[in-house]
Amino acid sequence: MERISIQQFLMLGASVTLGTTFIPVGTVMAGLAGRDGWMAVIPAFLFGIPFGLMVITLSERYPQKNLFEISEKVLGKWIGKIFGIAASVIAAFFGGLLIGQGVDMFSRSILPFTPRWVFILSSFPLILMLVYAGIEVLARFSEIVFPIIVLALVGTALLSIPRFEPGELLPLLENGLKPLLYGFVEGIPWPMEYVLFLGGLLKFLPKGYQEKKQMRVRLWSIFLSVGFIDMLIALIEIWVFGPSETARQTYGLLTLGKMIEISRTISGVESIFMVIWMGASMIKITAFYFIAWWGVQSVFKVKQWVAHIMIIPIFMGVPWIIVRGADIPLALTQMDRYLILPFVLVWVVLLWGISTWKQNNPTPSVNSAETGQD
Repeated sequence: MERISIQQFLMLGASVTLGTTFIPVGTVMAGLAGRDGWMAVIPAFLFGIPFGLMVITLSERYPQKNLFEISEKVLGKWIGKIFGIAASVIAAFFGGLLIGQGVDMFSRSILPFTPRWVFILSSFPLILMLVYAGIEVLARFSEIVFPIIVLALVGTALLSIPRFEPGELLPLLENGLKPLLYGFVEGIPWPMEYVLFLGGLLKFLPKGYQEKKQMRVRLWSIFLSVGFIDMLIALIEIWVFGPSETARQTYGLLTLGKMIEISRTISGVESIFMVIWMGASMIKITAFYFIAWWGVQSVFKVKQWVAHIMIIPIFMGVPWIIVRGADIPLALTQMDRYLILPFVLVWVVLLWGISTWKQNNPTPSVNSAETGQD
């Protein structure tokens, strides 16, 4: 069985959590909380920490099992399978939407005349190669890609300094704390996406006691670092465009890239951002493919190639047939808000709560009962 190191756990977790969230974060937060929206980003990501800790605790109680297998053990065979099927379908549909988002972004920016099917069919060999290479290779890929993404995003912030409008951030908290609450609620599904992936990743995590302790610390690092990066992007967009214009942007980071000029010789670097975004997107799409793939194998007890046959039509059908164009960002938001967030909340809390109750109230064995009667 493959195992990832603590460092790989950190980089893979940060890559999946950051994923594509830096694309809509400015639009979402400015639309709900105005010029103060950037303040709600880090608290939203910190909301995922207790649920991640619950998942790690479950892995300690049920070693060598992922959440799909733990569900059948804790909730019973059929209820556990229902949760497993739901998680697999949600992951496959969401992964298909992420592919559709990439198609939409490329179509709007650098390749407007390329047919949709070219993007979809060309992305799948890359995803399947990462899946067949295994979770350790995906983690190593994340170790390379994540620092590049961070460097690009920080570079964007620095290169945008000449376009800052200082007055756009003032006055702070002009509408009080209530708008921040709306932004916080809208942002909490983002860390839940990683918690869902973590539930399937449990089998590949280090087993030692010290490693488990380190993973708890790394979990804090994952959500804090990604929250800080997304906060920075939201802050820059509001600082440059103002809250009203930021809220109207579909892909604010690309617009920012078109405005950047370096020494009057290099301008319009949004194509570079697209390449960087593609690396982050591939990691996140592959992570959700892994969730669906693990779930189908666990629930239906099928071979790996059969699981692929069951999953691929959803991943390809969603961006090709079901959801297209401007509907994709809205569909992603609705899935986060109405499916991923409530599903992960219920699933993780229910498993952790029932397993804790069983641990504190063990069922007497038949032998002990007979001994008591004697």
